[in-house]
Amino acid sequence: MYDALTEGPGGMSLCQYCCVRTCVCVCVCVCVCMF
Repeated sequence: MYDALTEGPGGMSLCQYCCVRTCVCVCVCVCVCMF
């Protein structure tokens, strides 16, 4: 499970990285990409 504060690759948080890579991230922050 990712949280919004843990740093991931490229200086993004792991949660942002999760969103960018999978377009679905449900954790402390919630990100679902729409196309």
